[in-house]
Amino acid sequence: MKFRINVVVAMLLAMAAATRGSSAEVEREPLAVKTQRVEFVEYTPQLSVTGDVEARYHNDLAFRVSGRVSERLVDIGDHVAKGQVLAKLAPEEKQADLEAAKANVSSIEATLRQASLTLKRQKALLDKGFTTLSDHDSAQEAYRVATGNLDAAEARLSEAQQSLDDTILRSEESGVITQRSVEVGQVVQPGSTVFSIASDGPRDAVLKVFEALLANRLATPEFHIHLVSDPSVEAVARMREISPTVDPATGTVKLKLSIDNPPASMTLGAPVTVVANLIGQRVAMLPWSSLASLDGKPAVWIVDPETDTVDLHLVQIARHETERVLISDGLADGEVVVTFGTQLLSPKQMVNPREGDAL
Repeated sequence: MKFRINVVVAMLLAMAAATRGSSAEVEREPLAVKTQRVEFVEYTPQLSVTGDVEARYHNDLAFRVSGRVSERLVDIGDHVAKGQVLAKLAPEEKQADLEAAKANVSSIEATLRQASLTLKRQKALLDKGFTTLSDHDSAQEAYRVATGNLDAAEARLSEAQQSLDDTILRSEESGVITQRSVEVGQVVQPGSTVFSIASDGPRDAVLKVFEALLANRLATPEFHIHLVSDPSVEAVARMREISPTVDPATGTVKLKLSIDNPPASMTLGAPVTVVANLIGQRVAMLPWSSLASLDGKPAVWIVDPETDTVDLHLVQIARHETERVLISDGLADGEVVVTFGTQLLSPKQMVNPREGDAL
């Protein structure tokens, strides 16, 4: 029995020794990591943002008189020419006012003709001494009053005619209807906007970008834009306006770019992509998985080619991009950087570096 116990203990000790030997062997084995050799290149980054095409000038149209809308001849999206009729008010009331004003003018004209004849007769009689100066002056005053009344009546007639004309709303310029707020049968008041028109002429590409993007320095003042639906339709634009405020809801800043000679197919409201070339610089491009941290600052693991050990080196990041990071300082051409497996590394650890995709 005692012999059997000793055999079991011996076997257990042998197994433990084998396990320790195996662990030590694993610890001594270098860690396989993916690497990339550093190569600095001249890089000109691009800034790409989407936006919409808008008219530079907008105009709100309203009736100058009140009334009930009898006709609406255009709708949102319609292109209108200067002078085109857009809507009409029921003209009956203004027509009646015009007829009354015409009748008043006719009546006063008759009174003026009578006053003129009386004044002429009084002048002739006064020259012959057959009337008094008082009667002559009275006739002259009646003529003057009739003349004044006619002037006032003609002014009212002109106003009545204008009011009738104002029951027809015409476009003051060529453009596209972008908004309407009127329907047939609706009663409108003078000055209330019924249509908004985006004027033909200059076009802007309007963008909303985060404020941080404005810190980028442009290589040229020109922006290249193309339609999202048809990238072959292109144009050149230049910065025209930067909003001085940040939209509190979205945290963005509105930019307006003046489009040079916009193509006909670059219509109002068309989505466009705007591309700007930023100032170029010399950088090394590494996968984002290369990044580590040293004292809270960006760093990468560099492999010593003589000992195959790794150490952390601080780097300066020029730009973050999708799936890669651009390094501007902290590395030298030809150095070998660990690009995969960084989370398992420690300083002076031995590695088995493998370049490329093989690991």
